[in-house]
Amino acid sequence: MGRDNLGEFEQLLLMAVLHLEPEAWGSEIRRALKERAGRRASLGAIYATIRRMAAKGLVEVEDVASPKGGRPRRYVRATPEGIEAVRRARESLMAMAHGLDERLGSS
Repeated sequence: MGRDNLGEFEQLLLMAVLHLEPEAWGSEIRRALKERAGRRASLGAIYATIRRMAAKGLVEVEDVASPKGGRPRRYVRATPEGIEAVRRARESLMAMAHGLDERLGSS
């Protein structure tokens, strides 16, 4: 993967995957996005983003049969490239935020 920048939603989704692994699948990712980031997302948006990130090599997806005989779960794992992309995005955000506490009214 090149040094493509992640979009905000891609960053949040990758972070949710990292928090949830090994139990990262659609509805759990959706819940984590809402609880941790206050971000509502449809499952369609989540899976479209996962497909896009898989094409970029940032995540791997594995369909696993449901133990209850229902629809299979699509488990998502961050690849080393995905972890590196989150690290770079975090570093960039922190570098830009450095020194803004006074302007933002933060201590």
